Amino acid sequence: MSENILTFQEVIDSLAPNQVLPDDLLPSCHTTTVGFMSSIMRCNYAEPQDCTVFKGEKLLYFFYGKASFLVNEDLSNYTDNPPLTLIYDSNAIDDKTLWRIMPFDSGGFHRYLARKGFERKNFGYTPGDRSKIIAYIRLIFNNNSQYLEDQISMEDLKKYEERCLEIQEMIKIFKDAKVNTGPQLYSIELQYQAKVSFTPTHLVIPYDLYTAPFWGKNFKLKYPDIKVEHYGQDEVLKSKGHPLEAFEYQRLMREKVKTIIKG
Repeated sequence: MSENILTFQEVIDSLAPNQVLPDDLLPSCHTTTVGFMSSIMRCNYAEPQDCTVFKGEKLLYFFYGKASFLVNEDLSNYTDNPPLTLIYDSNAIDDKTLWRIMPFDSGGFHRYLARKGFERKNFGYTPGDRSKIIAYIRLIFNNNSQYLEDQISMEDLKKYEERCLEIQEMIKIFKDAKVNTGPQLYSIELQYQAKVSFTPTHLVIPYDLYTAPFWGKNFKLKYPDIKVEHYGQDEVLKSKGHPLEAFEYQRLMREKVKTIIKG
């Protein structure tokens, strides 16, 4: 490996630990909607779908430690199809099926003000594994605690600024981030190429679903090992039966998932 110039992948390799212990990893989150949940429950697994970002690939998306996936791109609209999140023990997902790791939401790359010529793939690692997740954390956030708070570690990034063009660009992207960029910029994306069994530890749903018999009673009876949590109780009650805006559902769900993961 060159002592002066490094590829982005070489930087990630250099930061990956030789061993990943179970407690080293945060849970992973798959965010979806009721319609897709119906299929997951029927099949007893979530499966890769045709990807609109990485054309020609079938991928199943998770986010490491965060519920950052947007189920509705138009966040300004009111919606009766709010998001829900399945939280998984990251150690329980087959590491061999992790195809690609991205340091941000790949679908939102056009919002990140990268200069022409830099593409999503410049910042990804393929094929991925758990040690590379830790490497991304070390490079960008230093540790899991700072990651959960969206706190970029410029000190760690700048260690490689003079040796890696992609990291120079990453520093620029973080510095130039706009308000409308959203928390997806600070979320590590995990792309799987195989089915993931329906074995989450938690299901996080909006309060109006939680109060419905299907979820609040019958789901709990059928899946006693899955802890059902809800978000947005106060906001939903104040809305007096009217749907909330999509961005509000996303925000409330993200905060609830963060609370669960932080313990």
